[in-house]
Amino acid sequence: MAKTSKKSPRGDESDIPPLSAKEIAALKRQVDDIRDPTRYVIVSPFSRRFCLYYCPEDGNYMMNEIPVGAMFKRKAEALAVAKVLERRRRKGSRKSLLVIAVKKTKRGVKVLEEVADPWNKGERWKPVLRRRVGTVRDAKKS
Repeated sequence: MAKTSKKSPRGDESDIPPLSAKEIAALKRQVDDIRDPTRYVIVSPFSRRFCLYYCPEDGNYMMNEIPVGAMFKRKAEALAVAKVLERRRRKGSRKSLLVIAVKKTKRGVKVLEEVADPWNKGERWKPVLRRRVGTVRDAKKS
């Protein structure tokens, strides 16, 4: 039986031209963008303990809980979706949808921005998220 030589799928590395400074800068920006844990959500605040978060995956609002599908990577995208949602509301009703920044963590989501209180002008607060009970981590400990 004759041995076949194993060639790397990439071929010879001398065939690959070096990256230009622009390409390296673009790659660094993309890596930084991927590693950034900041996301944006559309929120309709009522009180500190009662906020609705829009989930575009299924078109529903979630109460006091931010699912992964409700987070936008870009603020411009979240603002565009919020603008479309505001257009579908009754004319004359006040704008109540806000876009706020949140941070994905190992334990869940942390709210980074405050929202304006819809009932008391000039007052601002951070929404309170519901803590999940009985997570996978808790089940493993038992």
